[in-house]
Amino acid sequence: FAFALTLTTTLGQSGSIIPPQFIPGDKSIRLASGDQTAPEIASGGNVVLAVWEDERALPGSLLVPSFEWETSNDIYAVRIDATGRLIDRVPIPVAQEAAIQSNPQVVWNGTNWLVLFESVDVNGTGFYYEDSLEAVRVSPAGVVLDPTPIKIRNVNPAGSSWTAASDGTDWVVAFQEGDSNSALDLLRVTAAGVVLQGPKVVVPSTFFLRSN
Repeated sequence: FAFALTLTTTLGQSGSIIPPQFIPGDKSIRLASGDQTAPEIASGGNVVLAVWEDERALPGSLLVPSFEWETSNDIYAVRIDATGRLIDRVPIPVAQEAAIQSNPQVVWNGTNWLVLFESVDVNGTGFYYEDSLEAVRVSPAGVVLDPTPIKIRNVNPAGSSWTAASDGTDWVVAFQEGDSNSALDLLRVTAAGVVLQGPKVVVPSTFFLRSN
């Protein structure tokens, strides 16, 4: 869902400027433009957090290209109560960054949700166009606890060959390395949002590629 806002400024009969105002109907909440894809959900107590990949920042049209590195897909979320009712009529912007954020996953640790997603970002060596993983913690109240997403450096997964889970305190990310190496690795993110770098190799690379 999105707010559609159109403001008008006109001159009154006396020549004075009438303040900007909504055009009739533009205060209403309506369907967002663009596609909403790749949904994932996770329960947290009596509330479910649904996350998805959202293209409202760059809807395709004849005038706007369907793909743009400056801003394209973002990650949004809503909370849903135990009866299936939307708690957040206006979705929560989890990650609105340059380029693309995609393929979200969400995991509850008993206190907060961790929303993980793929992002195109500046890597550790300063090269811009590299896929990497990022994460954002979201509280049960729907508050984004990491306005600047947590950067999971040195993790360039092969496609979407990664997943996450929690032990009730921290989170762990399991992924297939995406370069010439095909090892399967683990990486921990603490409840405080700290990435413990230096992935642990659990299945080393061989001539035969690991996957899924």
